[in-house]
Amino acid sequence: MSGEKTLEGMIVHHCAPVLRGIKPGGLFNAPAFGARTPSPAEAGEGSVRRGASDANLYRALREAQAKLAPLGVFLDTLATRPFGSLVYVYRPAMVSRMLGRAEAARFLEGYGYPRTCAVKPHVERMRQRVAETDAAGGCAHSCRFPHEIGLFLGYPLEDVVGFIENQGRNCLACGCWKVYANERDAQACFGCFKTCTKELRALFSAGVPIEELARIHVPAPTEPNRARADEAQASAHEAPSPALP
Repeated sequence: MSGEKTLEGMIVHHCAPVLRGIKPGGLFNAPAFGARTPSPAEAGEGSVRRGASDANLYRALREAQAKLAPLGVFLDTLATRPFGSLVYVYRPAMVSRMLGRAEAARFLEGYGYPRTCAVKPHVERMRQRVAETDAAGGCAHSCRFPHEIGLFLGYPLEDVVGFIENQGRNCLACGCWKVYANERDAQACFGCFKTCTKELRALFSAGVPIEELARIHVPAPTEPNRARADEAQASAHEAPSPALP
């Protein structure tokens, strides 16, 4: 399997700014390795084939988690769907700082998220929200999605709110997310993320291990944020994710 088709390759491709420490989280769909869309005649055998490919995916998730967790990067699956999983890659210390902002906390409370800076309860609520919207859509490939999750990916609150209120229309710009305010700042972020992704993909293709990419990190949190970061890291270590058996 070529580098970018492995789970680690997908993490680098979709979440390089998270590895670099300039973005709190990233989200991507990881296909179950070895899976393909079945023909109608094969549909009845799908669960058998999916079991083996899911096992390969979960094994790859556990291996990546073991490499990245000591460096402050964690993985959780938010949904397991036919032939793949929705994978959340994040830095708990950075997510916790977002949760400590009063406006963000109030916004998330409106969607049933707990009022705490601990990250794990929010990941669990994200998982519930994805399941709710999948069920409401009537199928695993529904276009419905809990868009408040954008906050956990580092999107500005005003852009998340703008997207929800405008149903994705009338944006000022579109890049890593749809922009509804501070377009200049957003475009600068998009450029930074693009450069970061290009650099880390090149390094990974050249054979640099993913854990070394995660070491190429921005400076450690300043002292006022250190206690909160340590709390977030401890919370992430409390128990193994139920999504990574």
